Amino acid sequence: MPIAREDHPGAARQTWRAASCLAAVAVAALTLFHSGVGQPASGWVGVHLALGLAGYGATRLALAAEGPIATRLIDLWGRMAVWGLPALLVVVAGVLAVGLALPPADLRNQAWTALWTVLGNSGPELFRQGVDDPRARDDLLMHGWLLCVAAQLIAGWTIAVAVAGRLGLFRWVWIAASIGLVVSLALELILRREAMYPAAVHVAAVRAWPFLAGSLVALAARRWSRPRDLPQSRLLAGLGWFGGAALPFYLWSWPSLALPRLLLARPLTTAETFLALAAAAALALATHVWIEQPLRRHFKAKPVRALALAVCALGGLGVTSAAVITLDGLPYRASAEVLAEEAAGLDRPPLQAACHTEGAALPAAHPCTVPAEADADVILWGNSHADHLSPAVLAWARQRGLAVRQATRSGCLPLLRERAGVASDDCAAFNRSAVAEWGREAPQVVIVNAAPTLPRGGVSADTARQLDVLFGELAHTLRMLRAQVGPRTLIVLLGTTPEYAFAPASCHARRDFLGLTTGMCDRAVPANAELAGVVDERLTALAAAEAGVAVYRPWTALCDRGGCRTRGPNGPWYRDGRHLTAAGGRAQSQALARLLNERFPGGR
Repeated sequence: MPIAREDHPGAARQTWRAASCLAAVAVAALTLFHSGVGQPASGWVGVHLALGLAGYGATRLALAAEGPIATRLIDLWGRMAVWGLPALLVVVAGVLAVGLALPPADLRNQAWTALWTVLGNSGPELFRQGVDDPRARDDLLMHGWLLCVAAQLIAGWTIAVAVAGRLGLFRWVWIAASIGLVVSLALELILRREAMYPAAVHVAAVRAWPFLAGSLVALAARRWSRPRDLPQSRLLAGLGWFGGAALPFYLWSWPSLALPRLLLARPLTTAETFLALAAAAALALATHVWIEQPLRRHFKAKPVRALALAVCALGGLGVTSAAVITLDGLPYRASAEVLAEEAAGLDRPPLQAACHTEGAALPAAHPCTVPAEADADVILWGNSHADHLSPAVLAWARQRGLAVRQATRSGCLPLLRERAGVASDDCAAFNRSAVAEWGREAPQVVIVNAAPTLPRGGVSADTARQLDVLFGELAHTLRMLRAQVGPRTLIVLLGTTPEYAFAPASCHARRDFLGLTTGMCDRAVPANAELAGVVDERLTALAAAEAGVAVYRPWTALCDRGGCRTRGPNGPWYRDGRHLTAAGGRAQSQALARLLNERFPGGR
């Protein structure tokens, strides 16, 4: 791929070989992360390096473009389309084809992600779904967000460089890149401090700083550097060769790893991981040799045709994906049992629509109190895990003649002060309003979710420090809440809910659709088992230190010595790996009632 012109013969070839080596390193880091072998930090090393290379290459090409602005942009985007899109189009088409062998909900979900991927904006849609750990997702195209972010940054930046080049204002390119880098990096740091970083990791504005850093390197290389030959070595030669096929390998690696995990409902063994990566390498080599290289040769001097063909291909895949979504994943392919399982997995808790919010204001009392118009005797407060418990709380309150009010907010633990990495400003404001409201309501029972949703797996040193901060803040919340509601109110802390690295209901429907056994979906070891024990032990100690405080552990209702159940005769208890259905809430009715009857013998 030609870069900007240099005086030194062969400079473009040397530059491209260096970029290929760095691309190989970036993909290796991302592959380690996706396979579950590397630490999460390795994934971000790969992301930052890949975006930096995108910024470097886009800037070098933009600086070399000539002619009117429209001509420059068509030439740039045509070159980039023929370089980056063939592998993406092949992988998206391949995932949709594989989806035909999966049940309707799976096909519909893959088509949904495919649609947003070809539209170049899958990141925000993944955020809306609560994606924060790519290794725990069912989307075979989840990783396409990186190309979407790169495409957005390339489009915006090349327009700016082309306009500046046409007007002879290259010094403003330096200024714009420098300011953008600082603003983007500051935005990331602010989001981290406000505990909002997981919800914005895939947004172009947050990810712009490594892209702009690469752009600044390209600007500096154009002005000051002199090309030098790379030292010859087998390592660099191997990295350069691998870098040439790095993009198709990256695109094939995630679905090759994710699809077996979906079918097996467990992490892959080391041998299975190597087999999956070998399959990805074979598919990448075939894509590179038989599709990418012929298209690059054919459209090398035809950027207009390349861009037109790319738009048509993207449009065709987008229309196909939209049709699959509209047709609801072609449900005629599945049995009534599979369709019933998929429908039951969508059954939401009864008060969720009206009383579970994403905003900073408390849900109104009237629609969120059962029976309506009554004064609330029982308050259900916290995040989505408190919302999940509402069927069990309503069942117990109905037997005791008590009224229940729910006020829950996504991702918001009951903390009253803003603390970096623990509670955002909006969450703390929501909780302060709630505590003041509960003081006016004077309830007899307050049930509050107190268990954090932290990374699955063991308790690292960082996690332990975060737990120390969290429990210090929880102790402060309990003191403030007690001061508001008085000494007679029973406060019940909701402990950790079992969470899985797969969606049990989808797993059950998928394996039933394929004629496989479903036992591994219906009973399994939770992914957060070790962490849950630590958190619930600390919650028990916190409750013992405060009068009138008890702990309810969902683990006691959903698990036993043989593992944890994910369904019962009334259907699936989980709608994804973390969130319960209404049936999952009802499954806890007896365990919750035992605790409440023991600690709250009175009633109306």
